[in-house]
Amino acid sequence: THNRFEHSLGVAHLCHRRTQNLRQCQPQLGITEKDVMCVAIAGLCHDLGHGPFSHIYDGQFLSQVREKERLREIGDKSKIPALPVNWAHEEASLMMIDAILASHGMEIDKNCLDKPLKQIGDGLDARYYGLPPLSVDDTEPFAPDRVLTSRDWIFIKECIMGQPLDDASQYVGRPHLEFLYDIVSNPHSGMDDDKVDYFARDQKQCHNTSGDSFHMFPKDAFVAWGKCAKPEKCFRCKHLVADKKMGCRNEVDDETKSLTLNPRMLNNCNSENDPRKLHLMICYPDKLLIKSMDFFKTRFRLHEEIYSHRKAKGAEYMICDILLNADPHYRIKTSNPENFPNGLPISRAMLDPESYCNLNDSILDILKSSTNPGLKEAQDLIKRFSRRDFYSYVTKEEINDTNRKQLWEKDKNQIISELCNNKWHHDNCGKKLSLNPEDIIIEKLEIHHGRKEVNPVDCMRFLPKRDLHLLNAKVENLPEAKCAKESDYFCHIPRTFLKQTLRVYSRVSEKVDLLLHTFNQWLEYSIAGDDAPNSIVVEEHDGNNIYEGDNILEPVSISQLSQTPLNEEHENNNNFSEVSMEARADFYDEYNLPSSQANRFRKGL
Repeated sequence: THNRFEHSLGVAHLCHRRTQNLRQCQPQLGITEKDVMCVAIAGLCHDLGHGPFSHIYDGQFLSQVREKERLREIGDKSKIPALPVNWAHEEASLMMIDAILASHGMEIDKNCLDKPLKQIGDGLDARYYGLPPLSVDDTEPFAPDRVLTSRDWIFIKECIMGQPLDDASQYVGRPHLEFLYDIVSNPHSGMDDDKVDYFARDQKQCHNTSGDSFHMFPKDAFVAWGKCAKPEKCFRCKHLVADKKMGCRNEVDDETKSLTLNPRMLNNCNSENDPRKLHLMICYPDKLLIKSMDFFKTRFRLHEEIYSHRKAKGAEYMICDILLNADPHYRIKTSNPENFPNGLPISRAMLDPESYCNLNDSILDILKSSTNPGLKEAQDLIKRFSRRDFYSYVTKEEINDTNRKQLWEKDKNQIISELCNNKWHHDNCGKKLSLNPEDIIIEKLEIHHGRKEVNPVDCMRFLPKRDLHLLNAKVENLPEAKCAKESDYFCHIPRTFLKQTLRVYSRVSEKVDLLLHTFNQWLEYSIAGDDAPNSIVVEEHDGNNIYEGDNILEPVSISQLSQTPLNEEHENNNNFSEVSMEARADFYDEYNLPSSQANRFRKGL
């Protein structure tokens, strides 16, 4: 399979090609060779901040650390820094860029944005740090337009974040070239070169396709005016509303590179409160309309079939538990031993570049070979993980109507508590089992096409073929690309753009059947709005039949029946007793379900 290094190289290549195409096809935009280089560097460095095992670290792991308040278990709180709020791996990418520059003896100087980087020690001379020289004379410093300045590196960081740094009201790097920020991480529609690359790689590796289905997007892109798709979240639109009252104009100061407002942005507002502002953004010809819908449908399919596959998620939850158990007992050395003499725990490694570099996928091997007695529980899980005995998927319930919306609104801990309060028991070879909160994992899975319930293609802007010749006009006279009408591609629009599913996993393999029946019983009562029974004893005999006392239990719901005898665990088991077969067949007849299923039970197939 591919890795993030290969992916980063691919994103850098796509970013360079797209920016170079824009530079050649629309020279009036004023894109320079250094701009092309900076966007490519942003594509190369955008994933530097990923922790071990991809999104497990910055997603499930850190959220559970916060939820469980692991600081109380680590020891002296004063020596452990607090977790950053709403931390994302892009912030670590910016930290790693600073660490790379520091290793070369340089740092960004916000007080001298348009000069070479500040020298902070032995290393490279910042005057020679930039684009390759045009001449072979190495004795002279690079020309100012070829040296990477502090402004250039801030621009690279802004491209990675997809927004201004430090909650600023406008971009600092290239405020007059805002469309360049759409290339690595597109804040308008989500159609960017990062996704183009990993969609292609993941499809090739997992679906054995050609992997180049969306290569036309970087090649056919152009810059035009377009109305903002997210005015309520767009920092520029909020800034425009405030500054419009002051009558500002859009000009770039040659000295400070600061941006005021473009008259076209203001004049296209119907009223003072109209949030629909025009941006210079990456747009596409309308011939790519259907392909754009396919792009976002591919996102949905990849998340459903690969990234959120139930087996993969079972392994992810186990890795997360390993890290959670090891976090209070394992320390990673830092570049600042004065502040952290004992190192940082796994959950705080992102606060120090050296610690973060030392935290990678090999952490499981390091923990496995450790002699620290506090890691015993984590090591037991690692052994289980090595045997591929992952947490077991139990069942799911899709949230597709009003009655089930109330299930989605319930807190996961509340659901677990209600399942455990039912006091179900299960006799498995003479051993009675009961459910405990630590046995159950409830997952609220949301899969969408890029913008939750909204059609993501509505956030893109298209230009008809008859207007493409206008792309050679001056910047202020460039055409306005419009949102496509859904009637132009209605056959390709999904019925819904958001899929919500409750999924249940068991940490204990022996309790899968017990948890399955408990969840189905809880689901039946929850949908009906009744309180679930507090004490129900269920025993299993003959390996398959479920009894309460001496009587066979009738299935509690259609969903339970469809998932219990016919799921993967039971489908290949043909030892159903004749009594159980007849009971299930009668159930199908009673509810007018397909006769083929009833006959299947009666024949004992």
